[in-house]
Parts: sequence; structure tokens; C-alpha cells
Amino acid sequence: MLDHWTDRRTNKPFLFGMGTDFLKLKFPMVWYNLLHVLWALWPIDGAAEDPRCLEMAGHLREKLEDGGRVKAESMYRVYKDQERADKKNPSRLLTVLVHRLLA
Repeated sequence: MLDHWTDRRTNKPFLFGMGTDFLKLKFPMVWYNLLHVLWALWPIDGAAEDPRCLEMAGHLREKLEDGGRVKAESMYRVYKDQERADKKNPSRLLTVLVHRLLA
């Protein structure tokens, strides 16, 4: 997974590219994206100190707005009327997930 991050501009295994959609904050975390990948990698011993993981975490940290909150950047249509899929206002759920990961 970390090698895929390193080679993201040249290698797209199984059609899973790491373009702009990969960097969007999304809920639920079933898509192949930055938050989901970091949640999968973070508990692995040593992963949180790996420069590639730290670079991904940096991209995630850049999404924090004033007050430390984040907004959904993409949504699954079934959640369209719920706070966690609101792309205009900060999401409490995504904010908690991001802060738990970065803590």
C-alpha cells in the first residue's frame, strides 16, 4: 500500500488510481481513499512513522479548516440528507475520525 502511494503517478494496480478522488474526504469509508487507507495502515507497527504515511497524513491535516473541522468532499447518495454527507458544512463524524487518526 505504501509503495502504491510512492508510485501513484505511474502505477495503477487493479484500476485503483490515487488521483484527486483518492484525496477527497468521504463517508462511509468503503471507498479506496486517503482516510480509509490511513485507518487501515495506522495500527500497523511502524507505519505511522513511515515517511509515506506521514506524507498522506499531511494531506489529511491540510483539510482541517479553522477550528479544526473538516467537510465531506464527496458523498454516497444514500446519505445525502445526513450531516456526514453535507459538503457545505463541517461534518462532526468526519472531524472525529480525522482527529482520532492524527492524534
